[in-house]
Amino acid sequence: MRCVRFILMLLAFPAAIAAQGLSEDQWRQDLRVFAEGLESRHPNLYHTVPEPVFRAGVDSLAAQAGSLDDNEITVELARLLATVGDGHTLVNLLWDRQLFFRRLPVRIDRAEDGLLVVEASADFMDLIGARVLRVGRVTAEDAFDAVRPFMSHDNEWTPLMATDLLQVPEILQATGISPAADSVALQVRTASGEQRNVVLPATAREALGPLHTGRGRRRASLAPGPRRSLLARRHEEAAGRLRAVQRGRFGQAR
Repeated sequence: MRCVRFILMLLAFPAAIAAQGLSEDQWRQDLRVFAEGLESRHPNLYHTVPEPVFRAGVDSLAAQAGSLDDNEITVELARLLATVGDGHTLVNLLWDRQLFFRRLPVRIDRAEDGLLVVEASADFMDLIGARVLRVGRVTAEDAFDAVRPFMSHDNEWTPLMATDLLQVPEILQATGISPAADSVALQVRTASGEQRNVVLPATAREALGPLHTGRGRRRASLAPGPRRSLLARRHEEAAGRLRAVQRGRFGQAR
């Protein structure tokens, strides 16, 4: 049985929850063992979240085990771990292969004027550069705000990467953004001003293949201007500050 206790040895390191088809009692037992193991192994678990708040979160999730499916419990556990305020204490919703989470054939990124499609599979390359208006039942901004709490982080940049969670249909269903995980509706406005409604199929990550930017490269590099990625801009600003500090230190050394 693939279950939470399988990875207790790895707590306080990047963690993943590998659980499929657990019963209500099994989930409750695993959540109890998980919380106890995390408390005993994490060097400073309550440096950000108060202990009573964290324990109440575990108890609340255990109480809901009978009404939530495996994906919903896993996603809610990611939210709980994100309250720890430690980028290395997490449920890896994006890359843990044992979760069997699928992907949509587009990747969305945040720019200064909204959320944009920056990569897509060959069948949806005409969406690249389009501004995302709605994801499933909600606006694009509401969708981003809904998935942001699931990103474990200890700096100001990591939450911006929550846009990557919008590519995972199981997360969109678990949060109520989409009524189903097999496909997700997307409403976009193209560069020409055309508003389009598309339905994106969920595909196993291994079967999806590489996404494209429309410029012959795999990773997105948005054109200069207002649509430049906010995350890229933050990295550039931080690199500039680091260079300034280094110049100051070297200058003092001389």
